[in-house]
Amino acid sequence: MPISSDHVGRVYPPTAPREVTADGVAAFAAVLGLPTDQVPPTYPIIIANDAWQALFDDPELEIELKRIVHGEQKFSQIRPIRVGDRLVGTTTIDRVIERGGTEMIHATVALTTDTGEAVGSTTATLIHSREATA
Repeated sequence: MPISSDHVGRVYPPTAPREVTADGVAAFAAVLGLPTDQVPPTYPIIIANDAWQALFDDPELEIELKRIVHGEQKFSQIRPIRVGDRLVGTTTIDRVIERGGTEMIHATVALTTDTGEAVGSTTATLIHSREATA
């Protein structure tokens, strides 16, 4: 069954905790040309990538990663991420729009520490096209 509005509200299990390390932050920031001693505001994409995997692996949705184009991405922060945080991401499907064999999947990844403290969230639009059938 392709993904549809019936899947709106589906919440996937949280990811395993991922520790924010000084080396990891420095490597991420260096790629972006940012100061390597600060956690960049886009750092949560690392946790979001882990969290989206549950959505991609859901056999009911029949999503093929090779057919996804990453659309809009937004980040919101409740508090800054700090080195030493152990972050967990939980994906929720917020909205699905279907148009001519293409699905626009709007999903939010809630970011918390492994002790449950809310840190922020990231939202994305993932555009998935279905293979044309003969």
